[in-house]
Amino acid sequence: MITGLGYVNDAASFAELLPALSSWLSGARVATITSTASFAGVLLFPLQQLINLINANETGLRFYSYRAISYAITAWAFDKPSPLSSPQIMLNVRNGPYTEVQGESRYSQVWQETAFSVTNKIKHTCLQNKINEKHLKAIFKALGKGKPESLSLLLLQGFEKEFSHISKDMWKSNYNVLYPK
Repeated sequence: MITGLGYVNDAASFAELLPALSSWLSGARVATITSTASFAGVLLFPLQQLINLINANETGLRFYSYRAISYAITAWAFDKPSPLSSPQIMLNVRNGPYTEVQGESRYSQVWQETAFSVTNKIKHTCLQNKINEKHLKAIFKALGKGKPESLSLLLLQGFEKEFSHISKDMWKSNYNVLYPK
């Protein structure tokens, strides 16, 4: 609704630039609608900012869970214990503006649940489809050219399609945070 009000306000502002529409827009009914939309927009602006804050944090949680998937698959493929978190990303979260909404504990919870779920899902899929885990691990290792960091990055890049253009750029900006050695 808030976005819709913004569109009404933007459309009215843009339409005023066109002379033919400008005379129609000066009518009482249209003026009432646009004034109401503008007034409602002003009243709902704080709510919109809260929604933006929550959405930004939700994106952060998605980023973190996708990284947990990447790390868990990489750890599984290379027979290593799954990392408990990404220390660098958690440092970013601690220093970021959105920690008050969810807090570090929520990020840790998302990581643990995701990593555990992914590992169990892989094992279940192998059993269900009669896939030899060693063979699947060999395929993942080959995809990563024998390097955990390369496989992890490849998996992270595979999630790019899950994000909008802006989110995708933010996602890519953390590719320099590599799988821990």
